[in-house]
This record gives sequence, structure tokens and C-alpha cells, in this order.
Amino acid sequence: MTLKEYLIREKKKIYVFAQEVGVSQPTCSLWVSGVRVPKPKHMQKIVQCTNGEVTPNDFYHQNKQN
Repeated sequence: MTLKEYLIREKKKIYVFAQEVGVSQPTCSLWVSGVRVPKPKHMQKIVQCTNGEVTPNDFYHQNKQN
């Protein structure tokens, strides 16, 4: 599941998720849009905050589609 899909499903705002992960809202927006892939330390936190529903592979698969 992409981060965008997760946030939509959970009805969670990007800025709220960004706070949970410990990054700025613009950084999180780049991840959601597929422009950037999170660094490993942030990737771990994303997996943790989404209870494993968003994984590193989801970011790489998303970028190949764009």
C-alpha cells in the first residue's frame, strides 16, 4: 500500500503523519507524491507508524510506475 493510500484510508493529514515520523510536512509530501524515497531511518518509522501496512517496497514500486 502506498503512503498516499494509507493516509487517505486512515483520513490522516500529511502534517499529522509527518509529526509522527519526525519530519517536516514538505518532506512527507515529497514521499506521498512519489518524488522522494525516505531514508532508511525514516522508512523504519513509517513501517512502525503504519503497523507494517506501508513498507519500503511500496515506495520503490510506486516510483517505477511514475
